[in-house]
Amino acid sequence: GGRSGRGSGLEDGDDALAAGGTRFVIFDAITPDAPVPLIEQGIEFFKAHDCDAIVAFGGGSAMDAAKAIAIAANNPKPVRQLAGYFKGLRAPVRIYAVPTTAGTGSEVTVAAVIADPEAGKKLVIVDPRVVPAMAALDPLLMTGLPPPITAATGIDALTHAIEAFVGKWATPYSDGMALSAVGLIFDNLRTAYNDGQNLEARENMALASTYAGFAFTRANVGYVHAIAHQFGGRYHTPHGLANAIMLPKVLHFSLPAIADRLALLAVRARVGKKNESAAALARKFIAAGEQIGEIKDIAHRARGFHIEQLVMLTHGLGNSLRQAENVQQALAYAFVPAADQFKNACPVLAVFRVFGGTVEQVENPDIVYQAVEHGFIGVDAANAARQNAGNGGNA
Repeated sequence: GGRSGRGSGLEDGDDALAAGGTRFVIFDAITPDAPVPLIEQGIEFFKAHDCDAIVAFGGGSAMDAAKAIAIAANNPKPVRQLAGYFKGLRAPVRIYAVPTTAGTGSEVTVAAVIADPEAGKKLVIVDPRVVPAMAALDPLLMTGLPPPITAATGIDALTHAIEAFVGKWATPYSDGMALSAVGLIFDNLRTAYNDGQNLEARENMALASTYAGFAFTRANVGYVHAIAHQFGGRYHTPHGLANAIMLPKVLHFSLPAIADRLALLAVRARVGKKNESAAALARKFIAAGEQIGEIKDIAHRARGFHIEQLVMLTHGLGNSLRQAENVQQALAYAFVPAADQFKNACPVLAVFRVFGGTVEQVENPDIVYQAVEHGFIGVDAANAARQNAGNGGNA
């Protein structure tokens, strides 16, 4: 893990290994969203010390880095070439996991996510053989987590459970794990956030994270993670924060197709009753999820995103302003929190400059008002655009 793990349980692990007669060395250089060059350092460290197994002690980045190192150590090819499904011919070295956060579920999943800073994106290594041989869940290791990390990792676990439950690959087993995770998170996340020393809440969040990991490693995740990984790759956005930003947007967008499934989640989360309609329950669940996302450490950091960043992540979906559906599709994936004061007056230039167009190209003003109505423009960006546009740019 990273150096932050020292002094928060790692010494006890060292003592236990020594008492068992196990020789070990510590690689403590892992950072959040561990980049490829750091993984390569880890591979060299592993080989230089003639290691034969890895104990991953830390959060999701430490566990994912351990997985990447484990499979790369036994497969002589560049790390980037291991990204994708089953790219390693030989099995990885054995991995053991000791998670110190409750969110990623990486201790039970088939995937490892690392950063590629050269390409500005995340790489995903998928292989069932990278699932750790054993995982130890100890809530005492999590009592010192700062509230912002508690919140962000908890939202990550919630997103895993929800996406696994509403996806097309769900099974009775993954459904059971996802429902259990959602119930535990709704019951315990705020307590763990407000009282980090509450061992019951910490233990339940650790279980929820692992249950959600079991769920999505079988049923997979969806659009929330697809977009959130782009945030992390380009802006180094903490993964839980990126999920928190995207989750309500994607659920609203998908509502017509998943209302029945969201209704079941609403009942399990105890935000509605079985005798209510599926549509009403689905809306209640989304609203309850948004309230969790309003935990101050998440909501405050989420307000720093603007529509300019959206465009970079949608790969030019709106470059052709003459095709209104392109712009509308890009807007559907927007992530900027609503700016209520701009619902009736949005600078045209602020919306369309970022799509590579000009005010003169706008043939359908409804697109502008759609952007305003859905709050897809930040206050700062709007003010800057109005000043730059001078006297001709307001809708």
